[in-house]
Amino acid sequence: MPHYKDGTVAKVGDQVAGKLYNSEGVKAGTIVSITPDQESCNAMVQFTEALWIRPGEPVPPAPRMAVNVVAPRIVKGAMHGTSGEDFALFTCADYCATNELTKLE
Repeated sequence: MPHYKDGTVAKVGDQVAGKLYNSEGVKAGTIVSITPDQESCNAMVQFTEALWIRPGEPVPPAPRMAVNVVAPRIVKGAMHGTSGEDFALFTCADYCATNELTKLE
């Protein structure tokens, strides 16, 4: 079974953070798939990408790794989602190597 940087065994459902192969920056998400006996590209991490909707403009295009490109969830950005500017939430998934991830506790 694949392992994290610190040597612990990676499991589906673990909360992780790290650099994914096709997404910019460091992401935090949940492992949704693991391929045993493979060193690289052995896990898929699901995460949420929030994009600001400019006032008077349509919802921005979905991020590259979005899996719900047709109907993102629209939320408010302040007061726990009850006021403020609108944001489109896209569920995304990207591949990575588990040994480049950190398990979050």
